[in-house]
Amino acid sequence: MNKDINPIVAFAIIGIFLVPVAFWFLAADGAARARAGSFYLEQTADSALSVQTDHLLLTYDIPSGGYDTLDLRTLGVEDLMGNVVHLPNNEFMVRSGGVNWGLNTALSLGASKDKDDEIMRQKAADKTPNRQAVFRCSLNVHECERYFNITAPWRHRLMFDKTNGHLFLTEGTRHRVREFDSEGKLVGVVREGMKFPKRVRRHNELLHLVDTNNHRVLFFEHNEQSGMRLAEARLAAPSTAHPNRWTLDAVFFADSWWVLNAQSSMQNTVLHRFDSDWRYREQVQLNDSAEPFDMLVYEDTLLVSDISTGMIYRFDSNGARLPEVLVQPAYEHISALSIERRSYERDILIAQISLAFLFVAGLALAVVYSRKSH
Repeated sequence: MNKDINPIVAFAIIGIFLVPVAFWFLAADGAARARAGSFYLEQTADSALSVQTDHLLLTYDIPSGGYDTLDLRTLGVEDLMGNVVHLPNNEFMVRSGGVNWGLNTALSLGASKDKDDEIMRQKAADKTPNRQAVFRCSLNVHECERYFNITAPWRHRLMFDKTNGHLFLTEGTRHRVREFDSEGKLVGVVREGMKFPKRVRRHNELLHLVDTNNHRVLFFEHNEQSGMRLAEARLAAPSTAHPNRWTLDAVFFADSWWVLNAQSSMQNTVLHRFDSDWRYREQVQLNDSAEPFDMLVYEDTLLVSDISTGMIYRFDSNGARLPEVLVQPAYEHISALSIERRSYERDILIAQISLAFLFVAGLALAVVYSRKSH
């Protein structure tokens, strides 16, 4: 005779199945996030090289390999997706705070076939509503104060124009650039149909930035009173045959434009070179595993950071490749994330095996129960 299943037993069975599922989703979420998010290169006011990998801010000396380190988390900066910009008097500017991922992120990561692609999509489409203050900090005493009332979203870029003290704040997910004068007053807002623009840079008398999802480099004339006005736009992909290459950065060096183009999901990035009239010349060869992230013209060389290894590639004024530099703290940070990532991937495998075992065991019990019932 058939008997009703005890509700407590039913809930227990469901719970047993849900535990590995939840474990799987959480591990997938952790594995996707266990990767370096930034590897910026800047120059300090006294011409030293500044290297920023996530929360680590380094003043780095290439010849000796010596460095000074500041952990930005001690200043309240978490999960930084923007760059630090250096000011005179050994000061720098940074956005405080971080971002809080919700349950929906973990669920979407767990369900995604490509976790890396999904986490990059989540970051690119960040809709975190809260804006955090921009701070002006001292490298000498490690103290900060608010920079007027300027706030920035989690995904942003900063550029401080030393010629006039203006701050350019690029807001990638809001597809705009805001400009503030030296008194913190908003000078203007530029959109120009941009999609996920990146950091503003200066080239001669013009300002320029990359318009990532439109595959363009935009050039602006600039007036201190009226702000930025679009002067011209250049296609930054090698040809129209490559519409899915996302432009991440562009600098002028050695009579050429050097452009970082991601080939998929803001990853698989390559370094392209164009002449001064934007005619395509070549793809610059880097290491096979290279993931170039940022560029800086520094002391007659071009530096290109590699976020996959913590390495900096160097090119001389003729465009020839020089010996690369391994930034030890960046390498150690990226290596630690790689170990953490493998640990999460092991947890995912354990959860999958557990779920498969429970499914088989449950199927066997169902068969036994069915036979007993008849």
